[in-house]
Amino acid sequence: MLEEPRHPRIIAAFWKATLRNPHVSLIARLLVGVVFIWSAGGKIAYPEEFARLMDAYGVLPTSVTPGVAVLVTWAELLLGAFLVLGVATRLTAVAASTLLAIFLAAMSLMVVQGKSVDCGCFVGIVQETVGPWTLARDTFLLVVALVAVMSTSHRWSADSLLGLGRRRLVRSVALASATGALVLAIGLFFGASVPKMPAEAPPSATAPASQAGPAGRPEGGWRLGPPNAPVVITEFSDFQCPACQATSPILEKLVEDFRGQVALVYRHFPLPQHQDAVPAAEAAEAAGEQGKFWEMHDLIFADQERMSLADLRARAVRLRLDTKRFDEALLSGRTRAQVAADYNEGRRVGVRYTPYILVNGEVFADHSYNGLRAKIERELKK
Repeated sequence: MLEEPRHPRIIAAFWKATLRNPHVSLIARLLVGVVFIWSAGGKIAYPEEFARLMDAYGVLPTSVTPGVAVLVTWAELLLGAFLVLGVATRLTAVAASTLLAIFLAAMSLMVVQGKSVDCGCFVGIVQETVGPWTLARDTFLLVVALVAVMSTSHRWSADSLLGLGRRRLVRSVALASATGALVLAIGLFFGASVPKMPAEAPPSATAPASQAGPAGRPEGGWRLGPPNAPVVITEFSDFQCPACQATSPILEKLVEDFRGQVALVYRHFPLPQHQDAVPAAEAAEAAGEQGKFWEMHDLIFADQERMSLADLRARAVRLRLDTKRFDEALLSGRTRAQVAADYNEGRRVGVRYTPYILVNGEVFADHSYNGLRAKIERELKK
């Protein structure tokens, strides 16, 4: 008879031994629990910001997003506390795994659709755009949570200390009450200790409309193409957004390919997680006052790694702008007011991510050349 291969048996034995090891269970639940508590802390401190970031994913109706954001926040905190204490460990780990799987699915959808959105994972603590790193990190946490689900030994946990029989019901209720108090204390602690979000990003939402409109800027945004084009593509964009960088040449090529029939209108929508997006947008506005908006637009997108004020000024020199006028425009507040006006208009029409593209006023999610070309051809046939 053929002997069964030993390697699978060795791996299976190792896996069973790992799941029986109480140290593994302890490390798994502590790791996931602490991350959940830390993540929930920022969300408790900035509930409106978390609701806005969740809304940017576009997977829920805006009307229900604030309520769901509150539920997610407190679910994270309760699950984190229960994991740390070891309360209903397996059930709690299952719930945590489910929540992580939902997070992963939402982030994966953003990556597939090419949308640049803030992860919203650690609001007020870390600003990070959804990408390979956030996907890898949450995948790792999901694996760790599943280890906690499958572990067969929870020696150092409240479950083990109190037992699971009916006789321990009173102690279990007492433990649940203590856990609730702990959750409240942690929430209050984080609400008081997490640093506030900077006021400069995004641009001030209180900029009066009368301040908008620097000299030379067309009403409604910077236009590339004829003023009477039958098809108008409006793009809300962020100079620090990788997806916007990739989409920019596609849009410009479409204007060229459909010469006289398509116009592109550019409007600013700097995302809060992109700290250099507002200064870059202001620099483009300042260049626009001297008739060089699109040239500055292209230079900024050509090198998103160099976005300091010195780098932006170097681009102005390269374009042979009057640097005194360029600096004056930035210092005057005109450029910031215009960026704020664009941002506020974006919020008004429902922009939740970048690039956000409308074709003749209709939101269009397929930002590929072929997809946009087909849409333009359909519009021209109307």
